[in-house]
Amino acid sequence: MNDLAPHYRAQVSPLYARSLLDYLREHEFDPAKLFDARQLAAVEDTDARARMPLADWVRMFERAIAVTGDPDLALRVGAAIKPRHYGLLGYVAMSCATLSEAIDRLEHYEKIVGEVSETRLVLRGESAELHWRAPFDAHPPPVLAQSSLAGWVNYARWLLGREHLSCEVLFADPPPPNPQGHREILRCEPVFGAAFTGLRFPADWLQLPIVQADAELNALMDAQARALLSEIAHEPEPLPALRHVISRGLAAGRTTLRDNARPLGLSPRTLQRRLDELGIRYQSVLDDVRRRHAERYLTDPKKSLAEIAYLLGYSEQSAFTRAYRRWTGMAPSRAR
Repeated sequence: MNDLAPHYRAQVSPLYARSLLDYLREHEFDPAKLFDARQLAAVEDTDARARMPLADWVRMFERAIAVTGDPDLALRVGAAIKPRHYGLLGYVAMSCATLSEAIDRLEHYEKIVGEVSETRLVLRGESAELHWRAPFDAHPPPVLAQSSLAGWVNYARWLLGREHLSCEVLFADPPPPNPQGHREILRCEPVFGAAFTGLRFPADWLQLPIVQADAELNALMDAQARALLSEIAHEPEPLPALRHVISRGLAAGRTTLRDNARPLGLSPRTLQRRLDELGIRYQSVLDDVRRRHAERYLTDPKKSLAEIAYLLGYSEQSAFTRAYRRWTGMAPSRAR
């Protein structure tokens, strides 16, 4: 496995990362038996603003590949991707008028799904190339390009209503020991050792109409995507990282500022000073993370209120009930 530490400060949206869990469940693999509770909690966060380390998702992929014995798992996950995994980006694309517009939105809004790739459309005469590049300098693990490109191909077929549409799929990586899986899943003859990783197709495809084009819906989705991207891009550090660290430590009872400063590489005094500079109270950040997790846990009928209180880092159910009343004005039992 690649040494992830030097370049994996990149983040990914849990909505996108959930494509792996959804595929496993659909094929009768229980994610709870493959991954620990911390990893599952991070991936199942429903907040569109949430982020998790891309390194964690890659490790989950590699664990799943080892357990399933399927070296082509990333391709299969990408080929099974749904609009919900792309979040707002998926709904913006599906309401565009043409493939050209959908690719334009991909270039503009791809950070909605995290720092998985940097996409660029290149026109070369009668051909168009969609270049995929990892957002860091080091060589990315193959699972990232495989899941992304298979997702692009599958989603384009669905958007255009052309199930048998076939284009060139290129990988800068050398060929795998057995490329048959690539051929079957992508339904083309993939090119390995290429000058770039991405797709190549006739330029006139850019004017193909999207089946579910809806100008009114597209305007609405586009406005929401712009607002979300602005919120993601301008949220100051250390807030995104702090939320993630808090989420990881809740069930272990790591809820204090002191508990969560060290994983950020900060002293408690420094973390407090940075929050003060932003005019943000640590308790407000903690409450926000707990509330989002509580709303998700309450939709699971298998989790008792006492178990939810424990998962949120409360020593007693009554403390959780009081906090939930303060957040929402109602008891968690009534919300459920």
